[in-house]
Amino acid sequence: MIGYREQSGSCVYQVYNENTKQVLLTCNVVFDETAKKSTPLTTPSTIIKSEPEGLFVPTDEKDRWARHKERAEQRKTLSEEEDKESPGETLPPIDPEGEDTAPHTYDKDTIVGRPAPVQVPPITPEITTTYESRRLLHPLPPKEMFCSNSGQVYIAVSEKPFSLREALGGEDRREWKAAWESEVESLRKNGTWVVLEALPGRNIIGCRWLFVRKCDGRFKVRLVAKGYSQQPGIDLAETFAPVTKFTTLRVLLALVPENDWELHSMDVKTAFLNGVLEEEVYMQCPEGIDEIPKGMVCRLVKAIYGLRQSPRTWYQRIHEFFLANGFMRCTPDYSLYVNYERRILVLVYVADLVLAAAEVEEIVWIKATLADAFEMSDSGELTTYLGLEISRERSRWLLTLHQTK
Repeated sequence: MIGYREQSGSCVYQVYNENTKQVLLTCNVVFDETAKKSTPLTTPSTIIKSEPEGLFVPTDEKDRWARHKERAEQRKTLSEEEDKESPGETLPPIDPEGEDTAPHTYDKDTIVGRPAPVQVPPITPEITTTYESRRLLHPLPPKEMFCSNSGQVYIAVSEKPFSLREALGGEDRREWKAAWESEVESLRKNGTWVVLEALPGRNIIGCRWLFVRKCDGRFKVRLVAKGYSQQPGIDLAETFAPVTKFTTLRVLLALVPENDWELHSMDVKTAFLNGVLEEEVYMQCPEGIDEIPKGMVCRLVKAIYGLRQSPRTWYQRIHEFFLANGFMRCTPDYSLYVNYERRILVLVYVADLVLAAAEVEEIVWIKATLADAFEMSDSGELTTYLGLEISRERSRWLLTLHQTK
């Protein structure tokens, strides 16, 4: 390792490969502190001694540097020979104090070949041509714009309510109420908070209900904390999110048809509620929960959506689960877990799990084990993942990725 470098808002390692003579940027580095220190890069194969000290030149660049140096010496020799053939007249020194000094004379050969001074014509301002915007060539119809000639104004109306009162008073109040009650029941079942008195000097963060209508028509309600008001070092320490690398995903999707493996997916319901907080986090009472007296606050025991450390606490919980069931974590990608005895691979992307196994019985076993530990949603065979649509023809040993939506 030769140093660090900031890239895309995070620090990466700069590693020098002695075999390829290249500097690599990576965030996956394992330090072996027990090994002996490697020899410094001062061998003749990596440094040319004729160059200034500290200049590293790869071996495949030696010839080019030698040719460049040889041509420079030839040009210098030719220049010296030309000066000897036509030395010209020696110019007298300039006497700044003497006013009667004779004017300088120059040999004719000295000035032969010098270009005449270039006469720069006066610059006249050019008139730039103004081009009409292409957007004006095809204007939108009046209805798709925000006003028409009749004076009517068209505005975008969102179907998602912004508050609990608006959700329970709208046309879909029955669906929103059922989804809200299901979320409240999940919070109570997991023991998400304990009610305490508000102590002075505590950082109390806010919260709100988030209403989302899925593409398949389902109504979803989430309690989201306003994590932007958290203070690092007080109610926030470390953050991390288990995000799958696309390289790992491509390798897995290539191995599945080649080995005729089973490929399924599952979703963890309210995944963040399974993580246990290590910090003391205080939150205002959510809207609509009347059993909490006024002047009281909620001290969060479990993580909820919106907290900046929630993905990390969830990852710690799912990591302990996999280790307890005979899985091993992949070092290059912490989101991949492998059970070599049962030949099962599990890919974790926050709450979405991809299950791959050689036998159907192993898929049934891992699904039952996950359902015993968490509240799961079984999606069956994998058809969509991270915006990708996956289709498979097992008779032809073929798996296809496409994006039609």
